[in-house]
Amino acid sequence: MKVLIINYYWPPCGTAGVHRWLKFSKYLKEFDIEPILYVPENPSYSLVDENLLTETEGIQVLKNKISEPFTFYQRFTGQKSINTGFISEKKEDKNWKKELAIWIRGNFFIPDARVFWVKPSVKYLSNYLKNNKIDFIISTGPPHSLHLIAEKLQKKFNIPWMADFRDPWTTMDYYSKMKISYLADKKHHRLEKKVVTEANIVTVVASQMKKEFDEKYKIDTNLLFTGFDEEVSNFEIDESKWYNNLTITHVGTLLKDRNPKILWKVLAELKNENPQVYNSIKINLVGRVDNTILEELTDLSILDRINLIGNVSHFESIKFQKEASVLLLSIDNIANSEFVVTSKLFEYLGVKRPILCIGNEKGDVHEIISKLENSYVVGFSDSNNLKDKIFTYYDKMKNETLPLIKGGETFSIQNRTKDLADLLRKNIQ
Repeated sequence: MKVLIINYYWPPCGTAGVHRWLKFSKYLKEFDIEPILYVPENPSYSLVDENLLTETEGIQVLKNKISEPFTFYQRFTGQKSINTGFISEKKEDKNWKKELAIWIRGNFFIPDARVFWVKPSVKYLSNYLKNNKIDFIISTGPPHSLHLIAEKLQKKFNIPWMADFRDPWTTMDYYSKMKISYLADKKHHRLEKKVVTEANIVTVVASQMKKEFDEKYKIDTNLLFTGFDEEVSNFEIDESKWYNNLTITHVGTLLKDRNPKILWKVLAELKNENPQVYNSIKINLVGRVDNTILEELTDLSILDRINLIGNVSHFESIKFQKEASVLLLSIDNIANSEFVVTSKLFEYLGVKRPILCIGNEKGDVHEIISKLENSYVVGFSDSNNLKDKIFTYYDKMKNETLPLIKGGETFSIQNRTKDLADLLRKNIQ
């Protein structure tokens, strides 16, 4: 079987969005399915990791130029680089031009800024499909414009199509920040309905997303979790580092809504109440950190326990995770936070270190973590519970009883790829 995968995030992209379909593509051949990737030739990635290119060996990749409005955006706003998500800017960097740019983005680029890639992609891929047999088309979003490419190809060539949602569309947290008008909102919902109801298969990464689509559009979507790559996670480290300090590591961008406020509150309290525990804690923040969080850490005078690592390669991020006493998973404190199932969770499962999650005490994340050893989900404002968990981890660190956790083995990407292969074969014409 040959599948055409329409994807925006592909190596050397170094952001979290790259891993789901990089890993699926890497292992599909083990199930007699050949992936052919269609990706942009000249994309605007906020983070680049050249090391990930090694994982694309043997995968056929089609590339076509994309027109993105970011050059105009940079000139118009005076911003030198594109922020990841909605990283808060320093007060002196805010201006009316950036507010206007967000409004334009939300109301004229529907469903997103990659909408100009739809027509040239349909033309390019139509020429390809006339000369090459494809059994299935897969589109993955966001950006949700890619689903529109697949929808047009499905109609034109009568090839079955799978629409994969790594995040929601109209219920995504940043949707409300786009200053979307009534008419633009209607168009977004109309396009979402078109994609969800016309695709032969719809896959989502969280059971709450499945419930939303099932109830909203009277269809049966498929829950397809992401997974961890055993091959990437399988290297040795010095286990004594788990017990030198109580090292709590977070990997990935810390946005304003993802700010683990109660952790900073508890740290500030421990500084006065229990200096011994406070001084044993080392928090590694690997990746970009929102300016509002940096300001909060400064105001609370706890920066002495924080290591701001910044962006690193994926391989280096795995090393930081494996050397941690505990891994911090901070879920966005937003409406529908129970929808969130970040791919970071599955990478953490592969590393097998204890997980401390600050997030919603309902949903898939809670269900998965609650079954693991030495791992907990603490509510967004439950500071007393969090302090108890930190004392528990401190005692286990001192007694050297924080071994590798068990229970996450079923979430390997190899198992998830088998689920994907079975789903495709079940729906082949």
